[in-house]
Amino acid sequence: MGRKLARTNLPVERGAFVGRVKLLEEIGRHFDAGQRLITLTGPEGIGKTRLGLRAAAVELSRYGQHGGVWLVDVHAAESALWIVHAMLLALGSLPEAGAGLGVEQARLVDTLAQGGPTLLLLDGANRCRAELGYVISQLLPSVPECTFLVTSDKALGATAEAEVKIGSLKLAKQGSDARHIAAAEAVALFVERAAEARRGFTPTPADLQACAQIVRQLDGVPQAIEIAAARTRALTPRELVERLPRKVTLLEKERRSALAGAVAWSVELLAPWERAALAQCAVFSGGFDVAAASHVLD
Repeated sequence: MGRKLARTNLPVERGAFVGRVKLLEEIGRHFDAGQRLITLTGPEGIGKTRLGLRAAAVELSRYGQHGGVWLVDVHAAESALWIVHAMLLALGSLPEAGAGLGVEQARLVDTLAQGGPTLLLLDGANRCRAELGYVISQLLPSVPECTFLVTSDKALGATAEAEVKIGSLKLAKQGSDARHIAAAEAVALFVERAAEARRGFTPTPADLQACAQIVRQLDGVPQAIEIAAARTRALTPRELVERLPRKVTLLEKERRSALAGAVAWSVELLAPWERAALAQCAVFSGGFDVAAASHVLD
């Protein structure tokens, strides 16, 4: 008989995964050592979710034939009960209407215990660190075969937590030749996403120099780089350099970020009618499609 399909709800990976080899190895060592709470931390747009998804996918070989590997989105979590319900739903169990935290937590423990070794990826804990830390601290002794991988801007502060800090992608050293520039993580991501945006994109040495300048100005922040790379549908890397503002780098004191700067810059490049359409579509939460947009656009 063939091997059973892994039990998981992880999404299909979008685009090629670039870099982060040492971080994946670090996370893997924590799993191998039996660490049961691993938190990936870093600022907005640094790639925590993408790294968490890749690390969880690697662990399918360990958990996929048992309890499974399950993604739980906690970005909008408002309470410990909300988090417990999200975990139950990810595991395929509907919450009981009107049940309190204690009852639902007991159901969650039973569900996890029946499944065997299980990995839960809890993504987006920025606004619910205390609540999530409480829930996990209750589950760790009750479900010894369950492991938790969390993404958050800061550590949860829970007992026995292993924090893995996520920084910017590696940049090419100033004055590097084209070969070394292309090998740098930040540039490799830009080129990969640019090729997805504009089929047949093959950067020249001059283009690579421009790419290096762009990703350096964006602090090597992955999401900011992807926003900029998408612009290669209409602009060359050298044209992007000319249009990129000088102040999109990280400014902690002003609580700005390269990601926020890249978004603002991208919006500024829109035609007036495109900006107006985007503003009208701001009523949506969690994205929208063409059909939905047609109902709100003038």
